[in-house]
Amino acid sequence: METIQQQAIQARHDANEKGEEIVYPNQKAAADKATQYLLMDGTPLVNLIAQPGVGKTGTFLEVTIQATTHPDPARRIHVEDLFLITGMSDSDWFKQTSERMLPVFRPRVFHRNRLMDEATHYAGSGRSRWAPKLVIIDESHIASKPGMTIHSFLATLAGSDPASPLLPHHLTSANIRVLAVSATPGAVLRSPMADWGKTYHRVVTIKPGKSYHGVAHMVRDKRLFKTDSLDDTAYLRKVLHIMKASFGENRYHIFRQTTGCRDLYNQFTSLTSTDLMGWDILRHDAEERVESMDTMLRTQPKNHTIIIIKGFWRASKRLCQDWIGLTYDPPTTRLNVSAVIQGLVGRFCDNSKPRWLGVDTIRDPVHLVPSGAVRKYLQWIRSGFKEDDGGIRKSCFGTA
Repeated sequence: METIQQQAIQARHDANEKGEEIVYPNQKAAADKATQYLLMDGTPLVNLIAQPGVGKTGTFLEVTIQATTHPDPARRIHVEDLFLITGMSDSDWFKQTSERMLPVFRPRVFHRNRLMDEATHYAGSGRSRWAPKLVIIDESHIASKPGMTIHSFLATLAGSDPASPLLPHHLTSANIRVLAVSATPGAVLRSPMADWGKTYHRVVTIKPGKSYHGVAHMVRDKRLFKTDSLDDTAYLRKVLHIMKASFGENRYHIFRQTTGCRDLYNQFTSLTSTDLMGWDILRHDAEERVESMDTMLRTQPKNHTIIIIKGFWRASKRLCQDWIGLTYDPPTTRLNVSAVIQGLVGRFCDNSKPRWLGVDTIRDPVHLVPSGAVRKYLQWIRSGFKEDDGGIRKSCFGTA
């Protein structure tokens, strides 16, 4: 416990030297409440909800510090009984989350591909079934349905049937506390455990700090526009105009490629002899990755550069936006607010000061998003995330 306290003091000092904090007041307030529910009240499941980029990682860092240094030994979580996990198979998440944790916690951050091995190892480690355990699930809406990775991991940890939904007694009988973290809580709040009652299920929201800039600010600053198919010549011309006219210097422009749609790489490459002469076109997907992408994005490109991504940069991923111009998520046949907000637009919500607003033609990134998604998300926020999202309602938890 002393090691954790010493590392926390050092981390705070190092952050203060940069004019930063490892945990900000709004994050600590949410962490205090979550820890009260989890450790003092014995609530087996707490949902931690916040808008993208508000500071979920800082909040659950504070929860881990409080939980592993709790003054009551019977409630204190030993480091070996702590699990920081996600349903995403994402090396970027693993790297970014590990870097944000105290050194003593980093071995307890697990990539999804390691989860079942870790659950099996833990079950056979000889640790007491009654030892208090804390599982923090980041982006908890991913891979959480029955039979998927998160469900199987929790079921193995609880000693329950992996084929059946988890119920409150599965968690309490194994002394497991779960903090489920997400920016798009519709699937969580409308799934069966919403009926568990306050004894077994609580919801904590993180209030944005004064420096937060999210989708509401993007709407206010006229940085969000309706997306459409790039097969529409008139719409394509509008997109080309935005990229050329809105920025006073070379930028990166990010377009999401989806399965079954026209190959955007070929489409834009064909324009480099006409409309996009002198521009660079890159692909970044499972078959052809751009090495050191994060490093590249921190440097202004020599030419305007279009990056075509597929399967990357959704929930949790943070992008340096200093040199980003336009982002494009394609239209959808069915409005899924969670998918849209967890897409490219959500990667640009953070506590950073807007970089370019009010400086001639230079401006913050412009985002093209499916119509209605942002409006619906803002309605969620105003309702306290209680309205229906029209999205997935299944999870690994069952009705009590």
